[in-house]
Amino acid sequence: MTTFKEVKAEYKKNLGAESKPKVIMSLVGEDSNAFSIMGRFRRAARAQKWGTDKEIDAVLADARSGDYDHLLRVMVDHTESDEEDD
Repeated sequence: MTTFKEVKAEYKKNLGAESKPKVIMSLVGEDSNAFSIMGRFRRAARAQKWGTDKEIDAVLADARSGDYDHLLRVMVDHTESDEEDD
C-alpha cells in the first residue's frame, strides 16, 4: 500500500514535468458527491491510460487534502469536458 507521503511526493515531483493531457470527463450534470467525482475520475483516467495508478492516486490525494471547493478545483485542473461547445 502506498502511503500518503509517497503519493504526495510523487505528485509534487510531477508538477514541474511536462503537463499531461487532461482526463476527458464531464463535471456538469453528474452526481456531485465527492466520492462519486473521485471514482469517475479514477475510472476515466485508467480507461484513457492517463497515467500510472500512483499518478492518479496523487491527484486524488491532493483533491482530498482540502474542502469540497478544493476537490472541485483539482478536478477542474485535471479534466476537460467531453461535451461539444455550441
